[in-house]
Amino acid sequence: MVLKSLILSCLVVLHSGFIAAEEVLRFEKRSADLGNITDTAGVVKEVFTFTNTSSSEIALQIETSCSCLKAESSAERVIPGGEGTITLTFNPYHTVGKVDLRAMVYVLGKERSPYILDLSANVIKTDPWDYLPVRIGPLALKRDEVSFPMGEKALRVLCANTSDKPIEPVVQMVPSWLEAKFTPSVIPPGEEADLVLKLRSSGEKTAFPIKVGGSIGLIKVLIF
Repeated sequence: MVLKSLILSCLVVLHSGFIAAEEVLRFEKRSADLGNITDTAGVVKEVFTFTNTSSSEIALQIETSCSCLKAESSAERVIPGGEGTITLTFNPYHTVGKVDLRAMVYVLGKERSPYILDLSANVIKTDPWDYLPVRIGPLALKRDEVSFPMGEKALRVLCANTSDKPIEPVVQMVPSWLEAKFTPSVIPPGEEADLVLKLRSSGEKTAFPIKVGGSIGLIKVLIF
């Protein structure tokens, strides 16, 4: 009987300790679904409200599962019975599809598992050509400035036709020491191509226009 009573006492103590460890923070919610958002929507914020249910002042440390997710607490320390908020800020740029993000909230000085805050969203890509940031009308290019390192004779600049019709970019006023052409010369709708640059002889820095329909842009060329 003595042994049984001792075991029961230990279980009560352990159970009480477990409850105390669990009841440090009480959140109004621990998950949120942002629904459908676009990758160009800018940062999206979600606020999680909590209460310090312990008998002591607490401080929090928050980690996130992704560099695209930032977490900020409304206060460095929270008194017993006090309320606070944790704001999760998600930047959907360069993200596409279903994302499941997580913030881990640690109570400093407490030996317990972190509280988990879950944030989900479905990111819709608005511009499939955002990896080609330079635009000349419907023509998108990787860059508008190219450099020939010493000894290099040929370079390619990735580009694409972002429209629903074929385009034929026209290269103008190219110096005699430089060859510039598009491959293919007529770019089908929604297809990638290359602007091919070749040095015929030595030259110096220059810039030449490219005309696409009624739009004109400049390509700068540097020689090292």
